[in-house]
Amino acid sequence: MKIPIKTSWTMDNAKENIIQESRVIRAPREFRQFADLHLGDFVTLRAHNGELLLLTIEKAYDDDVKADSLCAYLTSRIYNLVAEKQAQVCNLNIVNGITLGCDPELMIIDRNTGNLVSAQNFFGLRKQGEIGYDGLLIEFRPLPSIHESVVVDNIYTLLTKARTYLDSCQMFPSTMLAGISSFRGKAAVARNVTTNTVLFQPHVQLTAGFHLHYGIPREILGWKKNFVAKQVVKALDYYVGLPSIIPEGYNDSYRRTVQGLEYGKPGMFRLDDRTLEYRTPGASLMKHPILAQGLIGLGATVIEDICSRVKTITNGFTQLDEIASDADIKILYPHIPPVMELFRAICSPTIDVAKRHLDTIRRDVEDMVGYAGRANSINNFFDNIETTFSIDVEDNWWRYRNHGERQSG
Repeated sequence: MKIPIKTSWTMDNAKENIIQESRVIRAPREFRQFADLHLGDFVTLRAHNGELLLLTIEKAYDDDVKADSLCAYLTSRIYNLVAEKQAQVCNLNIVNGITLGCDPELMIIDRNTGNLVSAQNFFGLRKQGEIGYDGLLIEFRPLPSIHESVVVDNIYTLLTKARTYLDSCQMFPSTMLAGISSFRGKAAVARNVTTNTVLFQPHVQLTAGFHLHYGIPREILGWKKNFVAKQVVKALDYYVGLPSIIPEGYNDSYRRTVQGLEYGKPGMFRLDDRTLEYRTPGASLMKHPILAQGLIGLGATVIEDICSRVKTITNGFTQLDEIASDADIKILYPHIPPVMELFRAICSPTIDVAKRHLDTIRRDVEDMVGYAGRANSINNFFDNIETTFSIDVEDNWWRYRNHGERQSG
């Protein structure tokens, strides 16, 4: 579709952001509605030398809207480069095949005492593998997939296997796998089989995560591409990290609010030559399969959209300097708030600030390229994000998947 374009004096005189203005085409709301355009969409223009220019649709300035609300605006420099005085809307092609992995952590609680029981009591020989431990926590490492439902099926299989190991330990006959992001209390850290005694640690402060692993295109993997990952993670923080704290509420806010602990805060990731690991969501999302599958599906949709947009604006990942700054990611996702606002929302003991962003987040996600294929998981997640689920992971997963009461024994 062709759209009419004009020059904008306001864009030309935005001296502090002139580079950013040269990367966008600004369209008034009335024109966006008429032409069925959306913020963040791309348009292409062909320069006199034959080069294709790719620009992102942004909101128009008030002065331009008053002058003519039925066209789009460019800087004079970009306008003068264009051979034809119309722009062509460019469809965004989805980057498929991104693998989805995770390593959710859970806490083992003694139902009789309420004490934490170290996972090493049960999985001391299983540091690695599909079920293991990370310090005092039990950690699941399900096989990855490109479908969130398959990953959740794999998690359920591991939950049933873990129960077998837990039941084999007679010293702790009544245990619960708890979906909580933090614990403060007493822990049974070791057991002596010979003397049948337990070593306790009286004051334990522990946090647990639900890290998401993405097998993104290799062109943006590796530590040398860290500058790209930092911008990608800003989008993940807003569209995934911020909603992920809602199920924690106030009572489970320690992980995201304690000072001196980076774990669980915005911007937390690891990058290597295989995956991008996003480390902000907490283990509270493991309470119920609706939350777990929704988190994975939401993250998948966001990372697919990000990679698709980055691939487009960087000419197939060949010009990565186009996504090196906060201004660059802001062009792709205009609703992302400043970093300090993200910290204020996520690192608060309450979820009031975070909840104010949910409607915008949900609308933006519904416009993302892969949303339709994961809509069921995402909608269930948002519809249940404030539902109060018990922390008993096994009971919740069993009831949901088997549609009935869990049988004892």
